[in-house]
Amino acid sequence: MKNKDTNADYGLLRHTGSTSGPEVQLAQLVRSLAGRDKGELYLVVAMDGAWVWVADGRGRGIGKPKKKNRRHLQLSYKVAADLKDKAAAGSLTDEEIRGAISKMAGENAKEGK
Repeated sequence: MKNKDTNADYGLLRHTGSTSGPEVQLAQLVRSLAGRDKGELYLVVAMDGAWVWVADGRGRGIGKPKKKNRRHLQLSYKVAADLKDKAAAGSLTDEEIRGAISKMAGENAKEGK
């Protein structure tokens, strides 16, 4: 299932197009703003400077996360706090990633956003 509902905000912050602003966190929900995957929801699994590795647990699993430029991501205020330590340790599973994305994206559907 594609997560390309452009009308849903999923708790996403307004994108400014710069690297300054809110910091990216591990296990944070993000939306791709550029590339063939534009509009897709991901979870941040690793970071290195301006680069962020994201996975959705389906096409982009934890075994082969997508490398994205920070500027090409729209950040969310939603973070899977229970998965932050696992992401830092590198022990996340695809099932946990899918569950976290579904839960965080589904919260807005229940709220009527």
